[in-house]
Amino acid sequence: MSQKGVIIESPVSLRKANFQGHCRIGCFSYFNGHAEVGHADIGRYCSIASGVIIGPGNHPLDHLSTHPFAFGGGSNRFARNSGYAAIVSQKDGNAPTRRTSIGNDVWIGANAIIMQGVTIGNGSMIAAGAVVTKDVEAFSIVGGVPAKTMRSRFPEEIASRIQKLEWWNHSLDRKHVGELCYGDLEKTLSALEELKDSGQLPILEPPTRKVGRRWHQRLFITP
Repeated sequence: MSQKGVIIESPVSLRKANFQGHCRIGCFSYFNGHAEVGHADIGRYCSIASGVIIGPGNHPLDHLSTHPFAFGGGSNRFARNSGYAAIVSQKDGNAPTRRTSIGNDVWIGANAIIMQGVTIGNGSMIAAGAVVTKDVEAFSIVGGVPAKTMRSRFPEEIASRIQKLEWWNHSLDRKHVGELCYGDLEKTLSALEELKDSGQLPILEPPTRKVGRRWHQRLFITP
């Protein structure tokens, strides 16, 4: 049985995002305006601009028609129409869906489209208007239609250190990490690595809850 609803870690800001199917949103991630998300897992600390589409639905191409009536869909759009009920297929289930995975600390620019089933690696940046049809490696900057890798955010050695550190899984509360200047990457990495290696960097354990559909059109930041 397919799951539906949005599972969030607190806090998140959903703004005017719409969700279909079962989705998960990590803490401190936010949407900056209208967005469409379907059957997706979104990590922590993600920045998602207005107009982004993640995991858009597919229509089968080998049926008589690509219209939802041919594969048992669309009932939510024509729920009160007896004419539609009389033609919608009773033999086929909904079109198959593949989950889309967005890593942690991913920045997705305005009007970008992440196709269904794609995996976006940690720390990646998706340029505005990009159409991403293939998996994106961690810390990549991609853009274009279809999207291609432009460059990496960091040298391989730095990227490897960040992946190993997994800072997004730990508390960055100043009482634990002190006053860090995140713009000084080397100093910040060294400080966090030392804290983690010495067991002084606590695991981040945010509260989790399911959000009902009535929240999908609102700003939603849990305390």
